[in-house]
Amino acid sequence: MDFDVIVIGSGFGGAITGCRLAQKNKKVLILERGKEWTKDTYPRNIEDEWIWSNTSPEKYHGWTDLRTFKGMAVITGAGVGGGSLIYANVSAIPPKSVFQAGHPKLPTTRCNLTTPPSGMFSTCKRFRQSSAAHASN
Repeated sequence: MDFDVIVIGSGFGGAITGCRLAQKNKKVLILERGKEWTKDTYPRNIEDEWIWSNTSPEKYHGWTDLRTFKGMAVITGAGVGGGSLIYANVSAIPPKSVFQAGHPKLPTTRCNLTTPPSGMFSTCKRFRQSSAAHASN
């Protein structure tokens, strides 16, 4: 088979890129490392398939790929839809020291973040309290 374009990943960027190219009559192949999840197969319980492993995909073929680095953890999607599989608001309120440390040095700096954006965490806190109250009902 011949393709004009091969797109790696079916997440936000890959899906749109593939769609736009196909609309321009290009032969497009989209490759994805995980499976397609449906409303019936999507993990919901603790014993369901959650974790993906690049080293053991035959054993761990869930929809989240957790990568840990020094001082940072990243969760990416593994399946048809890519990051949209896990596109949810995962928010943690950082300690004040994070904002007091300032923005990391970049080649061009647009701002120096020394305080959280006004109202950001109070909104997050209200949402979490509302969600918790709803879950307990």
